[in-house]
Amino acid sequence: MAEATNSRNQFNWKLPIYAGILALATFLPIVAFDGAIGLLLDIFVTVTTCLVLLVVAIVIAFRKNWLLCGAVFSMLVVFSAVSYGLLLNQLALHTEANWLLFSKKYKSEVLTQQVPPKGDLKHIEWDGWGWGSNDTSMYLVFDPDDSLPALIKSHPTGRLNGELCGVSWMRRLQNRWYAVLFYTNTAWGDCGPTPAN
Repeated sequence: MAEATNSRNQFNWKLPIYAGILALATFLPIVAFDGAIGLLLDIFVTVTTCLVLLVVAIVIAFRKNWLLCGAVFSMLVVFSAVSYGLLLNQLALHTEANWLLFSKKYKSEVLTQQVPPKGDLKHIEWDGWGWGSNDTSMYLVFDPDDSLPALIKSHPTGRLNGELCGVSWMRRLQNRWYAVLFYTNTAWGDCGPTPAN
């Protein structure tokens, strides 16, 4: 009986750990679903879970069980912090998961393309999302010379050559393979004429 009372009067460190695991599990829709759908599902689940944890902490506080209230509040803090970190990196995590699971298929699609005109790179539209008429496109690019990072650093406006401009984000997936994200409503080949220097 005394042991049960002592365990009730101790802070339960397992609860914040469970909250971190729960945050990782709620992040799976971003990995499983493309673009905005996964992001919206994750935000909905995250906000709902945070509200439930807050209500539970308040109810427990009114019952004056301060240790349990502190444990539930720490769950809320850990869950929020892990979710926030995952949301900040959702694009990179989604891209890496997509590459890890389906790279063989995507590589064969790109490599079977005909040789592009000089200066262009083999590519496919790899991912995309949007709402209404605001479409965002990400391309999988095969760069045999591994020259994309240097090109993007030397062209801060995102205009790399006649076919590739409006680049907002790039990630190296492995040697010679890149994920290239364009600004909203910009796609491969939407550059128009090259401006005179």
